[in-house]
Amino acid sequence: MQQLRRRRESSPRGAYLRLLGIGLFCWLVGSLACRPAWSPDGTKILFSAVSPDGNAARLVIHDLEKGETTTLGSFPNPTGDAGPVGVAWLPDSRHYLAVLLNSQKGEDADPELLLGDVRGIESVKRIRLDRSRGGGSGLLLAPPLVRGDYAYLGGKEMLRVHLTTLELEYQRVGEIEEVLILFGRPEGQTVFFMGQEEAARGVDADIPVGVLRGEDRRPEIWADLQALGYPKLAALPAVSEDEKTIVIAVKEDRGRGDNDSELLWITAEGVQRRLRLSTDSPRVELINLQLHTDGDRLFLAMARQVNGESSAAEVGVAEVDLSDGSLRFRAVQLWPNINADNASFSSMQMQLSPAGDKIAISTAAPLDDGPLPTGACYIVDLSRVDPETGAWPVTEIKPPENR
Repeated sequence: MQQLRRRRESSPRGAYLRLLGIGLFCWLVGSLACRPAWSPDGTKILFSAVSPDGNAARLVIHDLEKGETTTLGSFPNPTGDAGPVGVAWLPDSRHYLAVLLNSQKGEDADPELLLGDVRGIESVKRIRLDRSRGGGSGLLLAPPLVRGDYAYLGGKEMLRVHLTTLELEYQRVGEIEEVLILFGRPEGQTVFFMGQEEAARGVDADIPVGVLRGEDRRPEIWADLQALGYPKLAALPAVSEDEKTIVIAVKEDRGRGDNDSELLWITAEGVQRRLRLSTDSPRVELINLQLHTDGDRLFLAMARQVNGESSAAEVGVAEVDLSDGSLRFRAVQLWPNINADNASFSSMQMQLSPAGDKIAISTAAPLDDGPLPTGACYIVDLSRVDPETGAWPVTEIKPPENR
């Protein structure tokens, strides 16, 4: 992906698609996938999908116990880049948050944060965000991060939303010019960040990663990716269960799509381990990481080029062998008309279930011709192996067709 440099754009979508070098892909896709979210009790999954006619983006919930899939909300999507781009649960497994892009009101329209009740008992609360301050940048990168009574979003100023009063607080994070990502374990307490600091003209900006401490959220920088020689972020990070280690996938500056990705284990003492990934596929693109609760298993959402096909990709889940960096891949979808290195976080993301036995992966499949893709959510069962294929079983969750 393109180098992380300082940029100013009028649109939050444009700013970050260009920042990570994937504008062409989203032009081809015409829709966005957001990371699916498991409820804390492990019984429900939230994800986004496009309506069958392509005119609306939908927020969808799947109840695993009942086997039912329901549309919670439908939002106009005339330009293909509106709708939910980040979803998260509150600890009660009943209330949810969703970041909503509002392109139907113009490219410069402020996004909204929705606070809803999956039972439909309470009306959805809509909180207007100021895209020029916080909540208008990095919305496509990571979902809202819930910590206690607050939800956090990145931006030029970090945004903190009180979940009871709905009061908004905007705060600069030290000398960091912009908070690109706020991330952490869904059930955790710590707020981690990846930022971008001021840089001299003609010099790449620093890319600090670390943790925000205390009530005033002071930044404690653990490492600077730019200083380490990694100007490219390859995938969204993962956090260990004890919240003392983050794992980040980075790329050397050798050309987009080459198999030059490394994993970095980073603590408060800096980089503790490096592991180069190994794959037999000629082109691979990594999306986001998930670290198992036992700390000994690491999963990737990724796309890889189909051998012998210059413009066909498989997308799915891979487990990293932590001894040698090799990948055990399970495809969930075939993209016949798109190169693997055009895949991105806006086309697919995944999340590990609270029990660590399943992965939900949401996609917005790109097509050169035909109708706008509706997107889908797949559940990969890590607890079982198909005796015939030796692969993890996969179940597709289809959004309702009539709503």
